[in-house]
Amino acid sequence: MATTKSPPFTASEWKKIRTALASDPDLYGLPKRVYGSIVLGSFNIRKLGSLSSKGTHQRDEGAMSFLADICRHFDLLAVQEVMSSTEGIRRLAELMGPEFGLIVSDTTGALPGGGGGMPERSAFIYNRNLVRRKELVTDVTYDRYEVLDTLVREFPSISKEVTAYRKAMAAFDKAKAAGKKPKKPKLKMPTFLSFVRTPFAVSFEVQGFPRSEAYPFLAVCAHLLYGDSEKDRQREGAALIRWMMGKARESGTEPMNLVLFGDLNLDYDKPKQDLERIAAVIDAENKKAKRRVEMSFPFLFGHPNTTQLAPSAGNVFRTNVSLNQTFDQIGILTTDPRLKHNVGTTPLGHAHPEVWAVQPTGPDYGVVNFSELFCRTLENKPFADLGKEKSEFVRRFDFRVSDHLPIWYRVPLPTFRTGVDI
Repeated sequence: MATTKSPPFTASEWKKIRTALASDPDLYGLPKRVYGSIVLGSFNIRKLGSLSSKGTHQRDEGAMSFLADICRHFDLLAVQEVMSSTEGIRRLAELMGPEFGLIVSDTTGALPGGGGGMPERSAFIYNRNLVRRKELVTDVTYDRYEVLDTLVREFPSISKEVTAYRKAMAAFDKAKAAGKKPKKPKLKMPTFLSFVRTPFAVSFEVQGFPRSEAYPFLAVCAHLLYGDSEKDRQREGAALIRWMMGKARESGTEPMNLVLFGDLNLDYDKPKQDLERIAAVIDAENKKAKRRVEMSFPFLFGHPNTTQLAPSAGNVFRTNVSLNQTFDQIGILTTDPRLKHNVGTTPLGHAHPEVWAVQPTGPDYGVVNFSELFCRTLENKPFADLGKEKSEFVRRFDFRVSDHLPIWYRVPLPTFRTGVDI
């Protein structure tokens, strides 16, 4: 068992862990390479920055090699919480192999020059053999016109909140000047104005079989607000979906596929209500356009045919290392007739039953449960059996690996059969 100092895994422990994963990857949710499909992944790798960091943040070569073992199973991987230093993300891409490309955003979430907040980046790592990066690379923002329009419409309420915040900040500054250590106040806005961390979007193209037309994708990597206000988090989530729906409408008659990857910081503990809330936003946007955008958010459902470890009620996957929250999501919004049937989310669960029965290349989804892997390998017991020892054990890896688990979603490649592209 770990000591109170929570030491990192040793080289021999990493060897045991990697051997255990290789011997039974299905048990721990590692996606298989299935011909005719690609695997989309999302992973908040906690504070992935300089590899020379000391203490609990330090990632040694064993940890980086383990992360690469997992991440090379994804063909398009969105990574959140990349720090100002890109040393860690560049090393990860290098360890994954020469076939993988990397694109990284600028920092967001903090004032320039270290004036508050934690600057972080988003990144995409992609398998050049199956995924080609296209021209569009952008931040996800709302322009000045919409922000001003919101300010005007919400002025009385916003003005009240800002006035209260300014008074609280004045008291904070006074206490700080007196040598005290006050808690900095937070501004709780009554409406959405902008993202606390700007999402990052990159256009990709998924290559298919010969004589098939590629899938165009706009991939959006998001790390939404974390804090006390559930309403603020829901506002950010709804604003991001509205932005993506707007992009789908801009495509005209051309098929459009958008994929949302990220740590949304929303604990979807009531999947039915959560799906209804997301669907309401999409339905409202669909009424503005002639063409309906279909959605698929599989992690709101229990997996219908899984052999993976999913220790939660209803078999809904949990995505943090303590296995009690579902902050991470991958969602597809599509107008592409070749794709929307194959990844469609129905009120009864994920995908159409006939697709599961006849199409082994997809769809499928899961979580790489390295909490269970570490515990069974090093402690010889299931993670759920740790009891009071759980928090001490988790401290051995929640910084040195991550406090989130990677999630994935398999999608069929474009194919050409009997004259019909499906």
